[in-house]
Amino acid sequence: MGLILKSAHFLMKVAGIPTRTQWRKGVLLRHIDRQGLGLEIGPCHRPIAPRREGFRVKILDCVDRAGLVEKYRGHDIDTSCLEEVDYVWKGESYPEIVGGTDVFDWIISSHTIEHVPDMVGFLKGCRDVLKVGGVLSLAVPDMRYTFDHRRAPSSLGAVIDAHLRGDAQPTPGAVAEFELQVAKRGGKSSWSRVSWAHYAASVLDNSPEEVRRRHEARMKDPEYVDVHVWTFTRDTFLAIFEALRALGILDGFEIIAKPISRCDEFLLALRRVA
Repeated sequence: MGLILKSAHFLMKVAGIPTRTQWRKGVLLRHIDRQGLGLEIGPCHRPIAPRREGFRVKILDCVDRAGLVEKYRGHDIDTSCLEEVDYVWKGESYPEIVGGTDVFDWIISSHTIEHVPDMVGFLKGCRDVLKVGGVLSLAVPDMRYTFDHRRAPSSLGAVIDAHLRGDAQPTPGAVAEFELQVAKRGGKSSWSRVSWAHYAASVLDNSPEEVRRRHEARMKDPEYVDVHVWTFTRDTFLAIFEALRALGILDGFEIIAKPISRCDEFLLALRRVA
């Protein structure tokens, strides 16, 4: 299989056809001002707009580069691709950590919004540090084709309540739901809607007994657990976004173009408006 994929990539390169990774990157960069100053949130070892390619970009993550190197040690990840982290986020607002509002011409956030406990707060923070006309480019996993496929889509009510509470970490219920329902197909954590894994049996990662032990331990000694707090399809995400705008909870953004579904995710861009 590896030889077939390598041969296919070689033929695509010779024919001038972009690979799936190149196409995805092109979509995420389509609406940004490449000459402007940007912010990439949690790019890990796969930055969309790396400095080595000439992008003027700052990096925000929850740990510094040394911490990321340690985190991914032994995970078969090329840590040389990890960018230096400019802002280590500890829960403060984005304007506070970057030093003001209207700072960036663009922001890229790939597979991070589903992790943040307060989705509305995250979007407001991105809006506030963008200049008017600036773009937030998002890649969001489609729950139907990932290890979240057994879960129900997140609701508007849960999103609003988390924002009103000011959630700074996933609730015990969110963690328990994730750990009880996380499941793979064909041993894979994500797949396309036409791949063989899509038709493979769904197998839970954790036993109920194991999740119960973890839950009881956390009730005695709370800790931050990084999970997918939110689950979306393209349509449910758009419905929540439009409802938040209609309620006046989230303003200052407009969708630039119809979101594009791709394999296990969807890609969209929001523009900051006055």
